[in-house]
Amino acid sequence: MSVEEDLQTLHPAVRASVERYLQVTDADKSSGILRYGCALDVEHRVRKAWVDLGQPVLMTFSNGMTGAHPLLKVMQASAKLAADLHKAAGLGIDAAAYRRSPTRPIGAVSAPDRRNAPPRNAPVNRDHLGPLLQVVTYPDGAA
Repeated sequence: MSVEEDLQTLHPAVRASVERYLQVTDADKSSGILRYGCALDVEHRVRKAWVDLGQPVLMTFSNGMTGAHPLLKVMQASAKLAADLHKAAGLGIDAAAYRRSPTRPIGAVSAPDRRNAPPRNAPVNRDHLGPLLQVVTYPDGAA
């Protein structure tokens, strides 16, 4: 199938979104964008089927047990697949790349008196404590 034939099978809103992505991205990303569009179309169709059923949350199965409706699980799986393909195709903004670092940048100091402080995780040199760390033994063996 050609790209045009693939696009004709998609929901109109999904097709418009995929066509916009295809216009602004490289040609080498077209297969990834089409996979993302197909996953988005599946997600849309599953959600429509769930709404048509009255948006059920629970279902009683044939053995009498009550559990989550199967379409909820399919919706969750299709949404995850669409999000994964969106990221794999290189579309959108990667939130992790723009997240602020939880620590201060290297070289940042908060006060002049802390400029020469050693790093927190640096090994401590205890050689200057020599006589304080000697083991004291008593002649009679008592501690």
